[in-house]
Amino acid sequence: MKPFIKETCRSEKFDCKKKEESYTQVFEESYTQVFEDPSIVLIKNFLSDEECNKLIEISKNNLKPSMICIGKDKVAVHPTRTSKTSVIDIGKYEFADQIGRRACDVLKVDYSYLETIQVVCYEIGQLFKPHYDYFPKERIEFEKSQRTDTFFIYLNEDFTDGETEFKKLDFKIRGNKGDALWWRNAPGGLGNEDDRLLHAGLPPSYGQKWGCNILIRDQAYIPKKKH
Repeated sequence: MKPFIKETCRSEKFDCKKKEESYTQVFEESYTQVFEDPSIVLIKNFLSDEECNKLIEISKNNLKPSMICIGKDKVAVHPTRTSKTSVIDIGKYEFADQIGRRACDVLKVDYSYLETIQVVCYEIGQLFKPHYDYFPKERIEFEKSQRTDTFFIYLNEDFTDGETEFKKLDFKIRGNKGDALWWRNAPGGLGNEDDRLLHAGLPPSYGQKWGCNILIRDQAYIPKKKH
């Protein structure tokens, strides 16, 4: 495996202030390509400890059974995904919006390409069986765009097992708190889906596993109306 072009570091400082939120966040990122082809990159320190804790704090009382896409235009709870999810609407928390923008900045795409952020929680034995993050062809008319990139951020460390496993690559990995795992589902957008990126969220055997899904589209994301 080769490094991601070269191992790079980036230091930045943000002042985040909105209503009850007020803190300064300092982080230093480093990028390492942990799988070469297809590209899977581990970004160390993508989030600070404070940001990880805050995401868990605002999500733990809003968790609902996780859903998956079904058919052309449905979503439903399904036994292939047994975790719980909290959806953080864009614009609700400035610090969460900053996190989403950071992912867009990595790709150098407009912030409008960002999907609503999802925080996920896995109890002992809960999992997400092998799946793709990109949409199948029959769903594109409903979604209006394709998911090009995934950032999965590890929000805690006090659990056992619970790796991210890429089945077709015979590869699994688990980052530390604040690390982001980044892979390209469909680099270049619709028509470039990479079926080698079949992956699973393995179950923890001890403790709770917390993560954050950031998904990027190939054009502006249009949230679906809530009923």
